[in-house]
Amino acid sequence: MRIAIMGAGLSGLACAITLEKNGIEPTIFENRSMVGDRFVNAEAMFSILNRPTKNSLKYFSDEYNILLTPTDKIEKLVFHSKDETSSINGQLGFSNIRGRHENSFECQLQKQIKTKINFNSKREYEVLCKEYDYVVLATGDGDYSSHLGNYNSEITCTLKGAAITGDFITNISHVWFNYEILPKGFAYLIPFSKGLANFVINYPNYPQTIKLDINTI
Repeated sequence: MRIAIMGAGLSGLACAITLEKNGIEPTIFENRSMVGDRFVNAEAMFSILNRPTKNSLKYFSDEYNILLTPTDKIEKLVFHSKDETSSINGQLGFSNIRGRHENSFECQLQKQIKTKINFNSKREYEVLCKEYDYVVLATGDGDYSSHLGNYNSEITCTLKGAAITGDFITNISHVWFNYEILPKGFAYLIPFSKGLANFVINYPNYPQTIKLDINTI
């Protein structure tokens, strides 16, 4: 059985790990020059969003032998509104790094595969379908999937982020809601380390928000 994987991101690499553990060595095609070849950013995995799984990383390890080490456990999430601030505490989830960073999830997954990755690939899905029994589309690009007819976009969002320096506590994340500034949107901050954090604003492209100039928010 010949299987091609388009994309060496999280889903493509996790797919390769699973196939290898079942005795199948896929061929991986990645159009960028390295795994995680994108901007570095922080992410959060909140257990409440993944129920009934309480610990996603343990689930990946136990069920699929996919091993991922987070940046830190998130033990406090602080909510900021226009007039109030509140928080929830406990074992809320994990923070992690993505992109061009040695500890990013992409780099961690690459170390767990034996399959060689074909970087800077320009191979198209339609061509690979003629050469392989199965093609796994894991490009992370909704536009690419849309023209193949297997992906629908119900709503789009505008995002802008930055890495900021400061004095951070790595197990505390923050989220802001202020509809006077960002209608139907939000902002969040997730620390990379004690001195560096990722700050992002995000709002859906509704008629009342599509006119916003994200550079002035």
